Amino acid sequence: MKNERGQALVEFVLILPILLLILISMIDFGNLLYQKYQLEQKLDYISDLYLGNQLADIESEKKEAKITVQIEEQKPLVKITVRKNANFSSPILRKIFGSSYKLETSRKLYQDEESKVETPTPSPTNTPVETGGSDESVR
Repeated sequence: MKNERGQALVEFVLILPILLLILISMIDFGNLLYQKYQLEQKLDYISDLYLGNQLADIESEKKEAKITVQIEEQKPLVKITVRKNANFSSPILRKIFGSSYKLETSRKLYQDEESKVETPTPSPTNTPVETGGSDESVR
């Protein structure tokens, strides 16, 4: 019985590095999928900024999120591509894919001249605001 327990321990020690490598690889792929999801969310936000004609905000978002944004206008379509590098922590995945993996997502937006959204600039006016009440209540 003592020899069987020792044999099981030796087998476990031999299998443990392989199990840890598989576990770390699964965590890396999960992290990669999460970063891809975050990149899709950034693309949604940048698309909204582009349609709102807020190009300065796109530049600040690029610097803050450490991503590259490419905007190609092919009338009436606009293709927005967002890229980011993801790093692996697993040594096996680093050997297979390299030290970093390039994530990329893109979207095509339809935009004609009538649908282009311009951001209005507010201007102060001195026009009275109607409250909807009757004349008797305003004495």
